[in-house]
Amino acid sequence: MKTLILLVAAITASIVSAQEQIPGADDIKRLEQMAERGDTAALHSVLEYYDINAPVAMTMIDEKGVGYEEAVRDTTQTATPPPSDAGVNAEEYFTSRLQYWLSVGLVKNDPLGTYIMGKRLYFKKNAKAMFYLDRAAELGNTDAMMLCGSIYLDNGTLDKAIKYYYLAYKKSVPCAGWKLAGCYMNIDQNKYKDQILDALIKSAHLECPDAVRAMTEIDPENPVWKEKYERLELKEVPVYIVPEEE
Repeated sequence: MKTLILLVAAITASIVSAQEQIPGADDIKRLEQMAERGDTAALHSVLEYYDINAPVAMTMIDEKGVGYEEAVRDTTQTATPPPSDAGVNAEEYFTSRLQYWLSVGLVKNDPLGTYIMGKRLYFKKNAKAMFYLDRAAELGNTDAMMLCGSIYLDNGTLDKAIKYYYLAYKKSVPCAGWKLAGCYMNIDQNKYKDQILDALIKSAHLECPDAVRAMTEIDPENPVWKEKYERLELKEVPVYIVPEEE
């Protein structure tokens, strides 16, 4: 298996993106009050805020997908200090608040809360992690779908990888189709040639860079792929062959 999952980079990238939408400390108390009254959007904002600020042990999976590097401390905490009356240091404060809101989210069967719980348990190599990640994916969290797909693909469990990538694909996650096509090719590229091409085309239209590269190789004269390739400033087109009709 040539899959390489670098969870540190993946999660850091998602955190950087999320930080642009996360409320500041001045807003969080108001959002907590709204979340306590049952506001789901407020609950998600609160969960994201404390998830970003609370430290977490991160893990890398190697190329073979079986060995783990030593867990390292995450450096994605924001500079947000705890309230002056908290009476504890930042790490303790944000960890305890995250634990509280995760408990709230789990009681409500909330997809985001379930995903965050599973993600953090996974980084700690806790055997319960997949229960929460699978559940979060089933509840509709697309990050959980993609993470489950990557974990199962890396472990060689292609049927489950396909299941979760397909869920993300139906939700129009940009690179889910690219991943799904790769799974089908690992099984039987002749049998699944139509599914492979459909998945690549959809993923390329959603501007997944790898899928755009693939379609540029498969259909080099198509101006749509040329335009996307140039606009995304992509390099090094890989050979990605879909079997021809017999």
